[in-house]
Amino acid sequence: MKNIIRKIIESDREAREKVERVKEERQNIQSSLQSKAKDIAEEYRQQALARVSEQKTLLETSLQQHTSKAKDEYDKAVASLQEQFEANQKQWVDEIVKHCLQS
Repeated sequence: MKNIIRKIIESDREAREKVERVKEERQNIQSSLQSKAKDIAEEYRQQALARVSEQKTLLETSLQQHTSKAKDEYDKAVASLQEQFEANQKQWVDEIVKHCLQS
């Protein structure tokens, strides 16, 4: 009888130890999964930041090119207007004076 009780107690102790090991293993797996999830999230965040930075650089370059082109076009338009003014200034002043005197 003592042997049976001893075996039952031993079996119970072994079962409790197994349960404890499984609980620890489950906890380790959960911790590992959480750590991996954080690592993956950080990796994707870094990739997204790299893409944003790359796009920002491309957009800044494009903006600089468009700004330069627009400034060149503006400068050409101003030069053209200045040339027209200088070429026609005397004629326009004469016409304005003529119209004023005819009134």
